[in-house]
Amino acid sequence: MNANVTAALQKLADAGDETIRGALNFANPMILRGLVYHATGDETVAVMETKGTVGAFGTTSFALVNPADIETIKRKGFELITAYRDGKLSPPKDVSPERLRRAMSLAAGQEVPADELGLHEETLAIDATPRGWGAGPSDRALEDFRVIVIGAGLAGVNAAIQLKASGIPYKLFEKNAGVGGTWYENRYPGARVDWPSRLYSHSFGTNYPFTHWFAPQALNEAYVNWCVDAHDVRADICFETEVIALTWDEDAGLWRVRTRHRDGTEELHTANAIISAVGFLSRPTVPKFKGLETFKGRAFHTARFDRSLDLSDKRVIVIGTGSSGMQIVPDLAPMVKHLTVFQRSAGWVFEVPGYRDAIPDEFRWLESHVPYYTNWTRFGLAWTLGDHQLYKIWEVDPNWTEPNSVNELNYIFRGQMLDYLRRKLEGRPDLIAQCVPDYPAMAKRPVSDNGWFDALRRENVELVTDGIDHFVADGIVTKSGRTVPADVVVFATGFRANDFLWPMKIEGRNGVTLKDLWAKDGARAYWGITVPGLPSFFMLYGPNANPRNLGPVQYGEWAVSYFLQCFKAMIENGWTSIDIREDAYRDFNESLDVRTSVLVCMDPRQTSYYRNEFGRSAAQSPWSSAEIWRALAAPDFSHYDIVMP
Repeated sequence: MNANVTAALQKLADAGDETIRGALNFANPMILRGLVYHATGDETVAVMETKGTVGAFGTTSFALVNPADIETIKRKGFELITAYRDGKLSPPKDVSPERLRRAMSLAAGQEVPADELGLHEETLAIDATPRGWGAGPSDRALEDFRVIVIGAGLAGVNAAIQLKASGIPYKLFEKNAGVGGTWYENRYPGARVDWPSRLYSHSFGTNYPFTHWFAPQALNEAYVNWCVDAHDVRADICFETEVIALTWDEDAGLWRVRTRHRDGTEELHTANAIISAVGFLSRPTVPKFKGLETFKGRAFHTARFDRSLDLSDKRVIVIGTGSSGMQIVPDLAPMVKHLTVFQRSAGWVFEVPGYRDAIPDEFRWLESHVPYYTNWTRFGLAWTLGDHQLYKIWEVDPNWTEPNSVNELNYIFRGQMLDYLRRKLEGRPDLIAQCVPDYPAMAKRPVSDNGWFDALRRENVELVTDGIDHFVADGIVTKSGRTVPADVVVFATGFRANDFLWPMKIEGRNGVTLKDLWAKDGARAYWGITVPGLPSFFMLYGPNANPRNLGPVQYGEWAVSYFLQCFKAMIENGWTSIDIREDAYRDFNESLDVRTSVLVCMDPRQTSYYRNEFGRSAAQSPWSSAEIWRALAAPDFSHYDIVMP
């Protein structure tokens, strides 16, 4: 029995019947259905009638139809929980694949394909053991093998935890003074994840006590710190130490890694393998506005927001209405005297009921007291936002003729967002005209409504769509010649998303640099993880690894499991290095370009990091979750050049 189940049962031991019944009123009946069937195999829950309704993103959510069935599943849930409490039944440890798949299908309301069971079992995360490691190599073989991990965000901490669990020596370098990555750096008011927190967390984090459905910045940062301390990897992290250069030493079969400490001192390290977990939304960008140097007020990027400032009597300008801009404005508006928002192009905004809400205590009780309830909640979210629902919204249907969308699901989602926009801005035709995008939904990143439309209606907020001509000492002059006064300017202007791994200098085999490899048309990689000429160098959240569904945390776990298998093979077989073959890299990227060409993100009506300066996408993944999961299930070493001592 795993530690999460043991902890839940210990808490459950003192629970009264009324507490259990009260909590079950907050349970999702479909999740209870999967939970009960998984534990008992009770076929009576399988015949309950369900109905699909159109939900967020135009996807279909399934629910029980008959009130009597809802009451029955609550009763069965109560009987199961009290049986656990009273020691009459133990939570299931091992069930047959058939029963597990049937339980998943009952929770989803749709048939889970048999060939995807492994994918969904890992998402369910009842067993979070790293895939493919097995017993691991001997201690003797490990003596001379070292891995360096770069970056202590969600991805890098995941790598550290899995490396430690597998017994592989490693060291993690982090440029900041703490862990969290983007959640350490982005502390602007309103910063919040726009993906459900139960999916924006690891398989080994299912027992983390999230207090919000969509965690704000401080909670996300706290979660990463919890991961580090719960798995005892903090001592392996070198803080305030930035990796500035990596050079492959062919004779030694090692990477030479140069780091710089906060005080400016530099050190040289060696490693057999590298895992880069620096992310691609980590280096802020500020356009080169004419006259910016003449501005006498304060100016900073959202990722460098100064929370010590008293803004109560300040005129503030926010430049940009992407994700950060739309998040900061609702929280910033009540804090300032006047807020002017400069918008280059409108963004799609979708309604998420309860987006800012705390999770009710009763639901949190279910998560902490009922074995596997959190796991089944996680599965339900993953199904709704996975291959059989959300995945379809991106594809361009060649037979679709409606000009402002690319397929039926995309059209439905666009309609939902338009209806929401018009409802929120009713009576303000001026704002409606400014806020309707001129490109299809999902062509660039849509934003969960954090209070954006409500903020635009405030008397002290103005949305400006006139372009910026130049800065002056006390504000900004627009293209039409209007001067907008400001004491503070906040740049919500995004990140150098397509400059993957910048500003590290990386020199691989035969002196070839990463800059050389990507000079033709931007960043590329084999399955987003590795590049020819950089032996034993792996990336998390690399080129074309921004998922179109499910989420980056799951993809990162699969990738690290793949890396572990590569390291295991290197150690046990005595290989000096492995390097993806040019032909495998080329064939993969040819397929990737074909698949990417029919995605909505290639629509020329939008400009964002979804398309790079060469007109292709170096960010977005065209693959389904199942395709990526299968590709990363085990390395095909015939695709690699292997060097022996």
